Amino acid sequence: MGAASGQALQCIAAQGKVGPAGEYIAGRLQIRGDGAMSELEDRIADLEVRLVFQDDTIQSLSETVAAQQLEMEKLRRAVEVLARRQADLASALPGSDADDQPPPHY
Repeated sequence: MGAASGQALQCIAAQGKVGPAGEYIAGRLQIRGDGAMSELEDRIADLEVRLVFQDDTIQSLSETVAAQQLEMEKLRRAVEVLARRQADLASALPGSDADDQPPPHY
């Protein structure tokens, strides 16, 4: 990640599109007077940027999984209610007992 990428990250952080870790990285990107970073600094900055975006992705996925778990629990309860209703209706139907018994000629 060169000077332009570092400046882009600083701009993104300033707009609030990157969380606190991104702001930390943007603050750590120290561009020398000539606008170039050493290769090692460049590699470290690139790894830090990847880490920030991975952390943001993990947080987003965690929130999505939690929301889906809640939705699945609501759906499971709804299926249980429907199954009970179906069983109640099936037992209330006239002639439902006759279906379970063998025909009279046996």
